[in-house]
Amino acid sequence: MEDELKRDVTEEQIKQWKAKHGEVFALESDDLTVYCRKPGRVEMARFAKALQRDLYRASHNLLVSCRLHPDMDVINAVAESRPGVILSLAGELSELAGANVAFLSRKL
Repeated sequence: MEDELKRDVTEEQIKQWKAKHGEVFALESDDLTVYCRKPGRVEMARFAKALQRDLYRASHNLLVSCRLHPDMDVINAVAESRPGVILSLAGELSELAGANVAFLSRKL
């Protein structure tokens, strides 16, 4: 199934996504590739606010907001047997948005 999903995405489709969304990323694992745009400030603000109530729902919503391919039905089917995949994908998206940037502090 994974090979079929990758074949569904052409270079032309990727060019169209880039023209519309700017940067486009393939989030890849052994059995799933999800094409996404990078989350912006609006998505990250919504994600941060939703995290206060429900980590899983916030992660799912971030993924829905940024996912380009495949359909959420495919991702949800994978999540039936491995529900943590939603958290992993959202974690990768938040890293793309700069959530893992390390700062060093120094006393002035």
